[in-house]
Amino acid sequence: MFKSIKIIQTSLSKSRSIQFNYSTKSNIRNMEQYLPQAKEFISFIDKSPSPYHAVQYFSEILKSKGFIHLSEKQMWDIQPNKKYFFTRNQSCISAFAVGESQETNKSIIDAKLKTLTTPLNKETQDGHQKITLDLEGNSRSNDNKNINNKSNDSNSNDNKCNGKRDNDNSGFLGEGVQNMVIGDPDSPIFHNNINKNKNNNNNNNNNNNNSNGFNIAAAHTDSPNFKVRPVSKVESVGYQQVGVETYGGGLWYTWFDRDLTVAGRVIVKSTDGSYESKLVHIKKPILRIPSLAIHLDRSVNTDGFKYNTQNHLVPMIASKLSEPVESKATTTTTTTEPKTNDPQDVNSSTTKHHAVLLELLSKELGCSIGDIQNFDLSVCDTQPAAIGGALDEYIFSPRCDNLGMSYCSMVGLLNVKESTLAEEENVLNVVLFDNEEVGSSSPQGACSPLINDTISRVNSSMFGSTCKPHELNNFIDLTLRNSFLISADMAHAIHPNYSANHEPLHRPALNKGPVIKYNANLRYATTGPTSFVILDICKKNGIPIQEFLVKNDSPCGSTIGPIIAGGYGIRTVDIGNPQLSMHSIRETCGVADITHGINLIQKYFEQFTKLDNVKSDLE
Repeated sequence: MFKSIKIIQTSLSKSRSIQFNYSTKSNIRNMEQYLPQAKEFISFIDKSPSPYHAVQYFSEILKSKGFIHLSEKQMWDIQPNKKYFFTRNQSCISAFAVGESQETNKSIIDAKLKTLTTPLNKETQDGHQKITLDLEGNSRSNDNKNINNKSNDSNSNDNKCNGKRDNDNSGFLGEGVQNMVIGDPDSPIFHNNINKNKNNNNNNNNNNNNSNGFNIAAAHTDSPNFKVRPVSKVESVGYQQVGVETYGGGLWYTWFDRDLTVAGRVIVKSTDGSYESKLVHIKKPILRIPSLAIHLDRSVNTDGFKYNTQNHLVPMIASKLSEPVESKATTTTTTTEPKTNDPQDVNSSTTKHHAVLLELLSKELGCSIGDIQNFDLSVCDTQPAAIGGALDEYIFSPRCDNLGMSYCSMVGLLNVKESTLAEEENVLNVVLFDNEEVGSSSPQGACSPLINDTISRVNSSMFGSTCKPHELNNFIDLTLRNSFLISADMAHAIHPNYSANHEPLHRPALNKGPVIKYNANLRYATTGPTSFVILDICKKNGIPIQEFLVKNDSPCGSTIGPIIAGGYGIRTVDIGNPQLSMHSIRETCGVADITHGINLIQKYFEQFTKLDNVKSDLE
């Protein structure tokens, strides 16, 4: 018996050695080079059981890398060649790096405005009529004569600035510009030698307008889960249960018979009477949603597993030892009613939640139960993420969608070379929104004006001292037009058991690179020009890339891409790493794709601005 086992072990060992050598010689994919980054990713997953924890994780990393923590409640002082980040609601984070070339842009704008606000010679130059602009930017002819045979109408677009661009697309004309000569080729309007590209013309829409575009990668921190209800104290036939609400469109049947716990944030009263939001993660299985034995429902294997989200997705946390199990069978759960009419007692945590849950929270937080004022708690799995498969090809993990692309986006920004920032004209920006799984309509979601707020505040900080309000508004418009966004959200890999559910010519595979997502009905925001950007970057840098769209007879999910593209008019492409079992409690993605996703985001940040200048009209 033992001898045969030994022989089998030896054979397996030899076989593995041969397999390794064979795979190396035949260039079969070797995961060794991708494992370090994959291990970092699963460590991040295990430390991020909720969006709040994910944002805290990134905040600490950013601060350690020299990013300055900003507050949205204070004024910003943004400088070129600096890196910044801010958070919103503890569940959304925006990090951005300002290129050093922004200093050049700022100097150009300051010098131009200084030149334009210097009074010119009062004499007419080369036969061109002198025009004075009033403080509203309207033109007034000094002698009420026609100019260049055109009517001197104050409403004519030929005779007023109103913050419009000048003909060389190199800046804006502001309020209060005095004694300006219109039509003179030697005037500052038409002949500004400061950083002017003499080869530009009206038909060449180059990005030489001194506005700082934003190169953005956006993802989201939330995933489908159960949220603990404001009143969660549920009892049923001798069990204490925790009332929960479904969040997003999860594969809820996968949550049965799992070792569950809670994580999130808790509002705690401090000893000095102030209140603090603290993160909590109970790292042991305290909850479980048990399935029904097949002996009590034989139809489950013939008619399918059917459940009611209200009655059957209530996790148990403890037994109610003080009361005997009721002999009368019941199929519903009940919420215990408060036994007092005192409003303070009714609204207290001990009245709304089981004491055993509050005790666990207070122990983890190091406070008393009475100090717990409120909380936002999510139910999560206790099983750690893992690298699996016979050849270590797969990552088995919760929350791949969309912590996978959140991780790739942020690490891609952190990996950008300093030499790139030294020459960068644009702002490099990663935004990780919350609430994508439920529509994004929140202050921390993609429907909020967060991107516009960021652009506005960066421009105001850098150019506000020299620009008038309407000029800054024009700067924001130009910044949006010069910006580009990668909507980074996980994609659907071809399923080995359900291949018929995929479009035959668009079947992304695990470990073969990120996926560009298309949909003619605008469920994704990708267009031909925006997908070209990704295809070109991948081609130049040897990054594998795939393409995906759904079958005509299949529904299609969506992302934050169409929301931002439609709301701001930013050119957008939807991409994501492929995965299996999306919205399950345990999902699967590829080990190599973590590295491929990071490399793509990094090269996008390092190369897009130059690519956009070469391809000057991608729209």
